[in-house]
Amino acid sequence: MADGSMKYHPVPVDEALFRQGLSLWASGVAIATCLRDSHPVGVTVSSFASVSVSPPRVLFCLSKASRSSAAFVLTDQVGINILADADRDLARAFAGGVEPGDRFADGHWRLEPGRAPRYDRALVQLSGQVRTRIDAGSHDILIVDVEHAASRNDAPLVYFARDFQSLAASAA
Repeated sequence: MADGSMKYHPVPVDEALFRQGLSLWASGVAIATCLRDSHPVGVTVSSFASVSVSPPRVLFCLSKASRSSAAFVLTDQVGINILADADRDLARAFAGGVEPGDRFADGHWRLEPGRAPRYDRALVQLSGQVRTRIDAGSHDILIVDVEHAASRNDAPLVYFARDFQSLAASAA
């Protein structure tokens, strides 16, 4: 159009093709955490992004179909633990491979009253207050004001082509 405006005409997209295409987007892997009735809750997420440096703000997307999603609706304090390459089994456990009540059993979690659980071996630990929740279809987007941040150097865990992948060789 000559005036620069565009008209949006939705076209049906084949869900299988859409999922396949998105599987080719490599992303880091994190475990989002919170407390529900003083019990730790966590879920693996790969849709995570920084939003702002000043003020420090991040977002992550949470599937509404997740068994853990209700806990995140009821809390304002959340944590994001970005995983290292060595944490594949932990990522699988929190992605549904282990019952929610057994996910924090490995002993490397810092569980403190009133704070979102933090994974001691995480590449990055972030925690803070949920600022905004956005309904985004099958997922909710949670925007978090970061109040705590810590990090260490190691090879990250990534998710690509529907599996956890290593960047360890390229990180050396």
